[in-house]
Amino acid sequence: MLDVEDPEGEDPDDQLEDEENTGCNPSSDVKYPEKFVVVGSWQEGRYQGALAICVWRRSANKELVFKVEHVRDTNALKFIVFHNDKWHMIGYCGVNKIPRLKRALHRNEVHSISLDSLKRTYAYKEKKLLYSASLLIVKHGPWDRDDPGNTYNSHMSSIGKYFIFCSPVMYILFSKVISFKITARYHFMFNTFFLI
Repeated sequence: MLDVEDPEGEDPDDQLEDEENTGCNPSSDVKYPEKFVVVGSWQEGRYQGALAICVWRRSANKELVFKVEHVRDTNALKFIVFHNDKWHMIGYCGVNKIPRLKRALHRNEVHSISLDSLKRTYAYKEKKLLYSASLLIVKHGPWDRDDPGNTYNSHMSSIGKYFIFCSPVMYILFSKVISFKITARYHFMFNTFFLI
């Protein structure tokens, strides 16, 4: 029987052991693109101004640099674009996609952020043409799933909720402020501690 040698002179089993020892994960080297719709861009004029900057830079063949940042005091994420030595906000990340994007940012897995689409459509409520956009974010390794149950400030601990909504002191304080005109909504909020 003839022994067939490996062309490189190495045993494939040895190569496999080397990869396992070095902790090489082939899936982490694969890049996965994901579309993120920019939400809230119709809320303020400055967001529309920032998107207009994107239109101008793209038409002038200038580079578009985007970044994701946390919004203070919330678990929201905002999208910003760089122009004239400043960062300009264009809108927010959709609430269902926040957890997966935050994990990717925390693990330093985000490879690139680029403009996916930018269009101008007629907003019937506002009765004018407004910009809307989406970004293409590429990360190392597969994306996690969306979280349909995620809400803003959902990271608040149960202890924090207890002190805010269930503290007897807060109950008395708010009762004095709103006097006896407590709506059913506030009444339910003040008495949540009975359900805990």
